[in-house]
Amino acid sequence: MNAAIPCLRTPTCRCNYAPIRSGDQVGTVVNKLLGIGERQTVGAVLDRHRGIGPGFDLLRLALAYYIFYGHALWLAGASDGVAAAANAPVVAGVAGGGTVFAGWTRPFHVSVVPMFFALSGFLVMGSAFRLRRTSTFLAFRFMRIFPALIVEVTLCALLLGPSLTSFSTAAYFSDPTLYRYIGNMVGWITFKLPGLFLSNPVSGTVNANLWTLPAEFDCYLITALLMATTLLYNRRLFTMALAVVTAVLIPLNVFTDFAVTPGILPAFAITYYFFVGALFYMWRDRLPAHWALFAASAVIGYELLMNRHTVFVAPVFLTYTIVFFGLVNIPKLPLIGTGDYSYGIYLYGFPLAQALIAVAPGVFVGHRYVLLACATVCACAFAAFSWHVIEKRALALKRHLPERWFPTPKRIPRQSPEGRAEQANVVPARP
Repeated sequence: MNAAIPCLRTPTCRCNYAPIRSGDQVGTVVNKLLGIGERQTVGAVLDRHRGIGPGFDLLRLALAYYIFYGHALWLAGASDGVAAAANAPVVAGVAGGGTVFAGWTRPFHVSVVPMFFALSGFLVMGSAFRLRRTSTFLAFRFMRIFPALIVEVTLCALLLGPSLTSFSTAAYFSDPTLYRYIGNMVGWITFKLPGLFLSNPVSGTVNANLWTLPAEFDCYLITALLMATTLLYNRRLFTMALAVVTAVLIPLNVFTDFAVTPGILPAFAITYYFFVGALFYMWRDRLPAHWALFAASAVIGYELLMNRHTVFVAPVFLTYTIVFFGLVNIPKLPLIGTGDYSYGIYLYGFPLAQALIAVAPGVFVGHRYVLLACATVCACAFAAFSWHVIEKRALALKRHLPERWFPTPKRIPRQSPEGRAEQANVVPARP
């Protein structure tokens, strides 16, 4: 019988991760082919890559493009499958209204935004544990989200809108809807600009993607509150708190119509996925990284998301699937290696596709893949602009924040007591 042995994370790790049995030769080979290694935890693989899984960049880009793909098909006038992905929050004002995801493709359409949030929870928690300062965490989140968002909203309101509106210039700038749209910069979401896109198949909607912003801001603020109270650094207490929330949500969803939607999950559900991702980061040093768990999680998550009454059972399996994918040693593609374009595609894809339809409806209405091809080129160009001109430069400002108000921790030796405590997700004892 195989006894539990220390994992390969560090010589002093005491996580007692059980080894792969000798009969699991296939698992060992597959894990090595994927660049995971044998008898590894999630934390061990992350440490080997300096905290950044090699597959996370591609995963973010793939999720962003999948959402864009669905939007492009829907905007061109399609109503089947993934093409309806964005319809819910715009038509009914709440997630799930007006759109029905059915058939074998339902789990793919339902899961894409929750996967984004679970991935964000995992990665953002890494930032929170490295920084350990609430003010610095919020400042870094501000620099990552708001500069690109402010530029996108400004371009839509002051350039795209006046150029393509059916209103006169005076009527456009005097309409209160314009100034309500500016509120998107701070999470007061509205989808319309005066007289814009009124003749498009999806009439009047400028950017449906913005519906997720309030949930994202809520996630960051709750994380900051947990940091300020130090509850975030006690993973057992955090786990118990999330378990209590889960014990309430699962029966409500299973036995009632709570969070039951025909399409996109409501905002509070995707917020829950964020904190499941955070939980996975906290326990990364105990979480085995194995392809068989990945395959089983993918299958179970798929089956659970076929059912509208198991949306709070699925997050554990869905989150393991994306975390494992992020650890896979995927070769760096030249495009991905030059920047993070996922946020730009997410921000600009929808309004650019709408603009193409407004300019040339005869070319794009009803011609889904023509729109998809042209809008992809435009979205990638604007995403590159957003990253290289806005996002990258904004992130570079982090080093200029006043240390007095936004302290950043000094790098500590991994084998020191503080370093081992950091790896174990606990606050080191203070004298």
